Amino acid sequence: MRSVCLFVVCVFIAIVLVASIAEAEDFILTGNQGLIVDKAYVNGSLYDYSWAKVQEGGSITNAYLYNFSTLYVSGGKTNHVHAYDNSVMNISGGGIDFVRAYNYSVMNISGGGTGYVRATDNSVMNISGGIIYNQADAYGNSVMNISGGETLSVRAYGNSVANISGGETGYVAANDNSVMNISGGSIPYGIDAYDNSVVNISGGSIGSTDRYVFAYDNSVMNISGGEIHLVAAYDNSVMNISGGSIGDVAAGIIIIGNEIVNISGGMVSKLGAGDFSTVLIYGYDFQTTGGLSLDGQRVVGTGVLTGKWFDGTSWTTTIYLNDGIIQVVPEPSSLLALLCGLGGISGMMRKRR
Repeated sequence: MRSVCLFVVCVFIAIVLVASIAEAEDFILTGNQGLIVDKAYVNGSLYDYSWAKVQEGGSITNAYLYNFSTLYVSGGKTNHVHAYDNSVMNISGGGIDFVRAYNYSVMNISGGGTGYVRATDNSVMNISGGIIYNQADAYGNSVMNISGGETLSVRAYGNSVANISGGETGYVAANDNSVMNISGGSIPYGIDAYDNSVVNISGGSIGSTDRYVFAYDNSVMNISGGEIHLVAAYDNSVMNISGGSIGDVAAGIIIIGNEIVNISGGMVSKLGAGDFSTVLIYGYDFQTTGGLSLDGQRVVGTGVLTGKWFDGTSWTTTIYLNDGIIQVVPEPSSLLALLCGLGGISGMMRKRR
């Protein structure tokens, strides 16, 4: 009798263990079904407005979201998450190795630690907290908004847009016609713009002693604010500086050719122009000292140039390299008078003829 009871108990335990293992393997949710994930699952699939919440003690090896489904992660461990078709991921805690959003999906990260995140195909990524240990990428017309947290690096590709207003981002790169808008935060390892991309900087702290802001490959960089250690333009790029504080401006020091830098405001401590580069400085009341002089509007030599911006703000810059073209562009009224004077002289010459 005892052996029979023992056998029954063993069978019961075996059945419970098998059921537990089966439950732990996978889950599938559809419709408005929901699941609190507080144990281990291998694969989890969510369809059609379903939802799952990963809490402390729970884990999912692979999670797949489809058709307006939602995954909440506040604790535990999730290895890989893939969201498709207008799905939503809300990450406020826990640890995730890899997160990817496709097809108009949305990713909201406010806490926790994530290894790598990517938004593709018109998706949106919002980072307001937490730590991104590797990098955050935006592809295919996606949008990335960063207002807080720590991110090792941010890269935008394929007509995507990245808006950085806060937090700390180690390094930023804009590629393939992308747009990067930076209004705040800290970017200690600098910014690179490639392939016809546009970078707009209106605030934040960027660069360090050996980390700079570079524009390459016909890119455009517009700087209206912020604190930047050094900026440089290469490969037919254009840089427009109307504000901010810049330690150095290097326009084509590496001679690749035909860069243009327009300066109409801000504080620029040093300025250099290499071969084939053009620097236009818009203002008035220009004065030169040291070995610097003005030949009409052309700045000749090296030394110190002072003047005023069109809003009346005084400025000083040291020109340490002048192998390209540096020109001052006078205030609109002076320029208009100059043009009128040239027109009058031309008219007198025609009358004499």
